[in-house]
Amino acid sequence: MKGGSMLTLEFVRAFIGEKMFARGMQEYTEANVFNMEITENDEHYKLITANVQGEEYYSVHVVNIELSPQNEWITKMSCDCEYFDYRHTPCKHIAAVLIAYVKRDETQPEPSLRKKHTDKSFKEFLSTYQAHTSNFLERPLNIILEPEISPKFRSNDMLEVGF
Repeated sequence: MKGGSMLTLEFVRAFIGEKMFARGMQEYTEANVFNMEITENDEHYKLITANVQGEEYYSVHVVNIELSPQNEWITKMSCDCEYFDYRHTPCKHIAAVLIAYVKRDETQPEPSLRKKHTDKSFKEFLSTYQAHTSNFLERPLNIILEPEISPKFRSNDMLEVGF
């Protein structure tokens, strides 16, 4: 335990539940947690803020977690996903950020392009674009991949669109 921390993977698993922990671990190992920042407020509570890549290539969820000063008990948490909004219980995004926090001193997984982000979601986007654009083939489709928005893509990645 780091500095008397009660926050361990075993605690996170018990707190989150086995099913949601497994889904959070998948998000973590697929390198979907990024921009994690750990700050401290005036009362010495740790504040963890992170982004988690969503199911769709364009969605990014914002997670906020507050930990108590002495033993790092979870005192507050939030995620902007529908699951958390509807149930007010920990989602896979919160699980992934807690896992990333506990494992923060370890080597982090390398980001990789996942098929669900490049095939299914992009095809759905193109179908929607085509349905709303009568002269689809006549108009150029410029795609700019920004690492800040989608951490799955790096500046030297290429995206080919075929029709």
